[in-house]
Amino acid sequence: MTTTVIIIAAGRGTRLAPYTNNKPKCLVSIGEFTILDWQLRTFAAHDIKNFVIICGYQQQAIKEHCKSYTQNIIFINNDDYANNNILTSLLYAIDHIKDDILITYSDLFITTDVLSSLLNSPADIALSVDKNFIKIYEGRTDHPLSEAEVCAVTDTLKIQTIGKRSLPPEQAWGEFIGLLHLTSNGSAIVQRTCKDIQKNTAPNAPFIRAKTFNQAYLTDMFQHMINQGIDIYAAPLLGYWREIDTVQDKQRTEQLLIKEKMS
Repeated sequence: MTTTVIIIAAGRGTRLAPYTNNKPKCLVSIGEFTILDWQLRTFAAHDIKNFVIICGYQQQAIKEHCKSYTQNIIFINNDDYANNNILTSLLYAIDHIKDDILITYSDLFITTDVLSSLLNSPADIALSVDKNFIKIYEGRTDHPLSEAEVCAVTDTLKIQTIGKRSLPPEQAWGEFIGLLHLTSNGSAIVQRTCKDIQKNTAPNAPFIRAKTFNQAYLTDMFQHMINQGIDIYAAPLLGYWREIDTVQDKQRTEQLLIKEKMS
């Protein structure tokens, strides 16, 4: 049973300015709650009460905000967040990649259906993937389709290729939304991979599609694992989700919430 979530929340979120001038992305409000509040509410619906939050930019604001929560929260600091990217952030929590866990981006708005569809996957390493992702990019002018973390899969949903610009969006099966589930065996595989990468890859060396390892994405690690023969599967998404990366994303998601309430 999944009981823990790792939330990667170290980044600056410059495209959400001015909302992120004095607070991190996860504390930007979407309607009546912050993105972090929405996430914890969704996880609580699945009786998940343990969290590891990787902080960086405005980390004290996250810690202060979380004082009102009743969940068990461990904070990990990525003080070098300005010089690294999301994969390096995750490595700060390498010792917490264990047991049956979820890992998520901190700017992700998801419904409980999205989480249920992921947890229903039998795979040891399952990524939540939206097959109908192109529709979300209609009118999303501040975050182009070319930045989607697209993937190609086999008939059994085994991922073959994944990452930004790994293939043309119109040829992709779907988009990885930034949420994954690991069984205990999956966590052991990912942790072992992370330790191997740390040991054998210099911070400024190229890594898969990233110019340097420090600037690598999670999808670069996934592609590395796939290249090593490790099976990673797509979990087709049900429900709705949004990435809150720009001011336009915030406004569009708030409009979506109003529409859902009225329906």
